[in-house]
Amino acid sequence: MTLRSLGPESTTARGARRFGLGYALRALSRDRATVVISLVGDGPRLLGTIDAVGADHLDLAEHPDGLPRRRENVRAVATVPFAALIAVESRR
Repeated sequence: MTLRSLGPESTTARGARRFGLGYALRALSRDRATVVISLVGDGPRLLGTIDAVGADHLDLAEHPDGLPRRRENVRAVATVPFAALIAVESRR
C-alpha cells in the first residue's frame, strides 16, 4: 500500500499519548507480573515484581520465581535506573 500527497506537515491528533518505557513498566506493575530484568554490563539479572515506576527509575521487589510478591517472600528491593536496563521480560 502506498500513500501519496500527504503534505509537508504532520499533526498529532488531540488526545494522542506518548507510550514510552514508563507506560509499559507501569502496566507490568499494575498486573503484578513477575519480571526478569537484564542490566547493562555484567550486571546480574534481577527477578521480582515492579513495585513503583518513577520518571527515570523503577523499584523492584526481588523474590523467588514461582512465589507471589508477599512481604515474607521479598529478599530485597532494588532501585534500577532506566539507563541501566537492557531488557524487561514478563514471566507470565
